Amino acid sequence: MWFYYNDFPKQDFSGDKMEILIRRQIIHMTEKNLKHMRENYPTQTIFFVKTNMEKYLELLTEEILSREELLSLLEDKDVTVSTKKKLLDKTSEKISVVGKNYTPAVKQKILAEHFDPEDLEFLLQDYKREREKKTQELIRSIAVSYIQEIGEQGYQGAPGLLRYLLGEETLGMEEKQLLLSQNISDFSKKEAISLLRQTGLTQILPVFEGKNPRVEKSMVMDNLLPAFQKKGWIGKVKEDEEGGTFYRLYSRGGKLCG
Repeated sequence: MWFYYNDFPKQDFSGDKMEILIRRQIIHMTEKNLKHMRENYPTQTIFFVKTNMEKYLELLTEEILSREELLSLLEDKDVTVSTKKKLLDKTSEKISVVGKNYTPAVKQKILAEHFDPEDLEFLLQDYKREREKKTQELIRSIAVSYIQEIGEQGYQGAPGLLRYLLGEETLGMEEKQLLLSQNISDFSKKEAISLLRQTGLTQILPVFEGKNPRVEKSMVMDNLLPAFQKKGWIGKVKEDEEGGTFYRLYSRGGKLCG
């Protein structure tokens, strides 16, 4: 005769025997039994949870929840998307999407409600590989919210995302200028000149027309000018006067735009 255990039986079982008990629902899902499973049968715990998912969700609280279990269940192909969303509703923790095989719907819920700021740099680069429109929208929203950190850390993003941010009306011109300066190497000459105009950095444009303009020193210029030189778009850059606050830019001759 089988007995149904609300409290865990004292005898030890082999892993195979425990799976039989779980499959026949001899061991009930209770907080005490779940704790005992975690401590004594860790390799069978996920199976215990999946077999008793409805009861598991009922008893689950932030205090009872195991992060290791949660992350495992979120990637488990046998667990429905609906259930995974319910699991996410049980926690306020930040969850990384880096290196995870989450379904689009699960990834989107994580980005919307459990975004881990440590993922920021990865998401900026991963944008170009993302095919889900809703996920792209969420990444754009995150980038706008974290624009100050992006600028401070010098994070680089995918060109498509950068174009969006440079056209975002809620961002200030100084933020856009710094963002562009940190990512200018990703653009062609023609694109760069157009974006310089868009972000109000017109003082530098004469150098592309064979002239030698004078520009004020700034972090933006300290980012832009070495990149322009590396690409061969401009010639020398010199301090306009010793200890001064301006640079004198020298063109390479001829127009580079068009």
